[in-house]
Amino acid sequence: MWFTTRNTYLDDLIFQLYEVYKISFKSIHIEKLNEDTLFELAKKHDFIIPDDKKFKALMLTPFYLREYLKHYQENKDASYYEFKESLWPRVITKRSPQREQFFIRLAEERANTGTFFVIPDISYSNEKVEEAFVSEGIISYEPNRGYFITHDIYEEWALEKFVEGSFLSSENVEIFFDKIQQSLPVRRVFRRWLSERLSAANEEVSQLIVETLSSRNIAKLWKDEALVSMLLSDYSEYFFSISKKLLLEDDFSLLKRICLLIRIGCKEIDNSLFDGLGVRAPDILSMDYVITRPKGSGWNSLIKFIYNNIENIGVDNLNFVLPVLYDWNSYNKSGDTTKHASLIALSFYRYVIEKDIYIRDDGFSKNLILTILYGTSEIKSELEAIIDEVTLNNWKRHNDPYHLLSEFILTKMECFNVAVEVPEKVIALAKCFWMCEPPENDEYHYSARLEVDHEFGVENSHQGYYPASAYQTPIYALLKTDLELALNFITDLINYSSKIYAESSLDKGQVETATLVIDDGKKISLPISNRLWCMYRGTQVSPDLLESILMSLERFLLERGKRTKSETLEHYLNYILARAESSALVAVVASIVCAFHEKTFNVAKILFRTKEFFFYDTARMRLDQTHKSQLTSFKGFGLNRINEIHENERIKACDEKHRKLTLEDIALQYQFFRTEDTSEEESEKRLQDIWDILDIHYKELPDKEQENHRDKTWRLYLARIDKRKMSPEAMQVENGIAIELNPEIDPELKKYSEAAQEEATKPFKHSCLNIWAESRLYNRSNYKKYDSYENDPLLALNEAKEIWKQLHNKNMTEELQFVRALPSYVCAVLLRDFKEKLGNNELEFCRDVIFEYASIVDNDDYTHQIGDGLVPALFVLPKLIEHFPDERLSIKLTLIRALMRHDSITVMGIDRINSVVIQAVQHLWKDEPKFMKSLYIGYLVIAQKYRDVQNRLRQEAYKQHKHEIDKNDFEQELFKELTAVAKSLEDETISESMINNIDSIDNDILITAFQLTPLDSENMEPLPFTEAIIRIISQQLLSRDREARLDYTFKYEFLKHYARFILYLDNDKKDKYLKYFTDDFLLNEEMADLLNEFVSAEDSLNMPDSFWYVWNQFKDHIVDSINSQGWRHDKERIIESFLFVRVPWKEEAKAWHTFSPENREFFSNLSCEIGGESSFIYSISKLLCSIGSEFLDDGIYWISHAIKTFDIDLSQDKSGNTLFCLERYMRRYLFKNHDKVRQTPRLKAQVMIVLDFLVEQYSITGYLLREDIA
Repeated sequence: MWFTTRNTYLDDLIFQLYEVYKISFKSIHIEKLNEDTLFELAKKHDFIIPDDKKFKALMLTPFYLREYLKHYQENKDASYYEFKESLWPRVITKRSPQREQFFIRLAEERANTGTFFVIPDISYSNEKVEEAFVSEGIISYEPNRGYFITHDIYEEWALEKFVEGSFLSSENVEIFFDKIQQSLPVRRVFRRWLSERLSAANEEVSQLIVETLSSRNIAKLWKDEALVSMLLSDYSEYFFSISKKLLLEDDFSLLKRICLLIRIGCKEIDNSLFDGLGVRAPDILSMDYVITRPKGSGWNSLIKFIYNNIENIGVDNLNFVLPVLYDWNSYNKSGDTTKHASLIALSFYRYVIEKDIYIRDDGFSKNLILTILYGTSEIKSELEAIIDEVTLNNWKRHNDPYHLLSEFILTKMECFNVAVEVPEKVIALAKCFWMCEPPENDEYHYSARLEVDHEFGVENSHQGYYPASAYQTPIYALLKTDLELALNFITDLINYSSKIYAESSLDKGQVETATLVIDDGKKISLPISNRLWCMYRGTQVSPDLLESILMSLERFLLERGKRTKSETLEHYLNYILARAESSALVAVVASIVCAFHEKTFNVAKILFRTKEFFFYDTARMRLDQTHKSQLTSFKGFGLNRINEIHENERIKACDEKHRKLTLEDIALQYQFFRTEDTSEEESEKRLQDIWDILDIHYKELPDKEQENHRDKTWRLYLARIDKRKMSPEAMQVENGIAIELNPEIDPELKKYSEAAQEEATKPFKHSCLNIWAESRLYNRSNYKKYDSYENDPLLALNEAKEIWKQLHNKNMTEELQFVRALPSYVCAVLLRDFKEKLGNNELEFCRDVIFEYASIVDNDDYTHQIGDGLVPALFVLPKLIEHFPDERLSIKLTLIRALMRHDSITVMGIDRINSVVIQAVQHLWKDEPKFMKSLYIGYLVIAQKYRDVQNRLRQEAYKQHKHEIDKNDFEQELFKELTAVAKSLEDETISESMINNIDSIDNDILITAFQLTPLDSENMEPLPFTEAIIRIISQQLLSRDREARLDYTFKYEFLKHYARFILYLDNDKKDKYLKYFTDDFLLNEEMADLLNEFVSAEDSLNMPDSFWYVWNQFKDHIVDSINSQGWRHDKERIIESFLFVRVPWKEEAKAWHTFSPENREFFSNLSCEIGGESSFIYSISKLLCSIGSEFLDDGIYWISHAIKTFDIDLSQDKSGNTLFCLERYMRRYLFKNHDKVRQTPRLKAQVMIVLDFLVEQYSITGYLLREDIA
């Protein structure tokens, strides 16, 4: 089955086939005609193409071409207007006034009522005419609904005739506008009608513009339409020339209005991006971002007018003009208008610098600089003068003149056109900003990537080049513009940086000196280390700037190498080597040799002369093997869209085939293979050259008695790369032939190699056990692969015993360091998952192991280290109670001690030692309630007494001028304090009476104790102090005193447990604990975080009835607070959290198990109560496009009601997020409901409220959608 559709409706059809009918399809795109095709058709079918440009453009539409070929093809001099005028009588009226009247009235009624179907009014209904139009396919009829016009072009003709007729029959413009009314279809036609008449220099219509703008009785809407029509026409320049006085008076109100209107009404969707990619441009309804470009001559006229009148307007008033200049220069990088735009922006920037004006809006500053730099080709002399001034004065501090402009030139991809236009100046600017003298202070030490830059003599304080990539700096553009200039700069900078690095304290003792021997016999000493050699790959910690520069160099040479002759490529590489004083440059050359070894043999020879290059390139290749997975794992972690470009460039670079090759592989390639391009004679010569080099290396080897580790390794390399010392054998394998090289290695060297290999694999001896135990403990599925341990867990136990024994011999080798925690992991898994397979001896061994690792917490000086075995020991410690009842007290005391430890056990610091215990003991509430209650109260008592004694002794020590307390004194004092507790803790009779005043216990202790409270406790009495703890902590969270704020992690722990605690309670018990937050509800960050935690808890627990009870309890308090109190920022956070959009949902999440149709009333009520807040519009729009997409159709009523009811102010939304989310929602809504909206007046009215609101906010998306729906 075939469907045909115009591009405008293709996405609707695809949506129906795919989403509604679930059927597969293939789309075939019929390209739009272009001028070349038109000329080919004319030549083939022998028809004349008119000279009129507009007429020619019109013929690219098949509809008009058909009409032209039918009736008009003999007249070469025919004009656009004549042709269009001829269509109406020929197609529509056919000399029948009744036909004309009927069709115009039908189109007029459809436009004014906003309905798709029209039942003709008796005043113009004509059955005979109707039948004729239906038979001609111009209109169509559906029973019970009425007529509709089959082609929008016919409707446009009719409305154009309606507008023209109204204009000619009206005494003045006021009557004219009253006649045609304000429907959007009529306004669209009016715009085109007026533009065409203005372009044809119609005097009467020119007068209409003047009268419209000067009349006070004409609606602002018509004045805007007249201005847009003028801006789209060729009349615009004339308008600006005669309207100077009008434009410059009244605080430039008319000029400001034009600047706003041109950015909305004089743009078109830009399909060039999609054409360049060879794909069909998507409809505006299905795009995430609407990409538009300037349209009409009004842009040139407006910018020229501003440029010529800059003194009258005043530089200080230019901020309303800059968005216009930016929009133009974003798409037009040359020409007089671009030059004028850049110079106007530059004059404003100079004014800002001169008057030292601080611009708060980063977006405005960015667009100002981009406007200037986009026009570089037109303002070279001005830009060169600025760069000269910057470099002469060494202006590189943040507050120095032109700092932002300089930074953009050196960092923004959009500004690399500057490097193309003025390469020498950009290099001068780069030297000024990038190079610095290293600090002279000897005490300066390297500590992180932030400081590593200074160890290389480069600046890090201004430009961010993270993540490093070939496109982070202008170097790539410089290489493509002026290769020699760029290569000189790169080699000078890398040489300079490497020299400073080699002399610094960084990598002291690890930086070697290698000798590069080039063909003229010149020997160059250069520093070499893994850090330098791998710099172009970014696999070591080096300055992002230098990494990016070398990545650019490699990227350029890889691209150039594909289409460059051997001699030319070798010339580039030799040029670099001749200037190189750093192995970082040689490494890039080595990479190009590996990529194009057939083209670069003469360069490869030079590299083969230096043994160190082989060592470091092999190390580089090993790091490359895991580099892609590392890059992918960090991809998108808090990065923006531009950073994603850089990330993707690096990930793609990892896929280059030559990454797996090393200089060793290339040396073998030359000896074993030759391509068709290489003659046999040339191949033999290459062999001899390589063997000559290898022979020199053999001669330089020391005597075997004097060989060190490096010498022996080099002898192994030589054995592996010398074909003469091999006995190669070819073997048939599945996909071809494999060659076994069989190098001849003398027995002594072979023994050394095997010993070295064995030593290298020692740390991995127990790697299988390690992976199995850790994966099983944390429920990662890959443990199933280890059948030997799964089938015989005691095998794992025996291996753990062997390690345990070695650990207790006190001989901590490097091998043991790797597995020091393994006994803990193995015993934890066995106790939890295989307890029934353990005999008494095995159980006792596991107990001893777990106790020893868990007892680490008793050491006050202990600092947690990942992999020290404490975490698995604490996980299973409670499981020992069942088999070792005599150890109950010991287990309890160890758990209490661990509960007192807040040491972080993760990189982000969220999980702590005590959180492991909290998780581990939860199951004991069911089987060991007495143990748990005594643990709970015992922890509250002991933790606070421990701290009180410690604080008291510290104060006493301070009075005696001592820095530390005596450990023995502390233990004696603590023992006295806990004597009364010990017995009741042991026999588990300890009660709440041990705590006189819960308010006196520190908050962090209370929060940890609160997390011990059971969640699913149907048959249990509430734990003592639960309500009191919630009261105390809620007071802290609701306090306006910033000094009293809780530590973030404690706050997070409390809120997380509180949300789950509340959701698990029966609804009739919730209010007792909720009241502490609802009764004194405060708009603050903590309350927003609490709401987020309820959403997160519900997401994992799926208890919708419980959740909505809580949400409705909060609702009235939130609404009242928003309407009566609070900073804008606090309101925003609360609304966003209450409407579910501050939780980081997965991008693909489009539904949520907690939503149901009944929730419509909740959202509808909120639109009535807080719809006036811009954050409501932001939140509801974002929600409807994500997990709330089931309410997509309802959302239009909620949003339109809020807009209609309240005066919503988006001026504070500097980020533009509200506008973006609302635009995205409207695109998705109309994508789904396009025809339904056009055919349903009530629905269309709601949509128009939202689209009109978007247009008022100067949304080009809103404007284009409104045009489409009309």
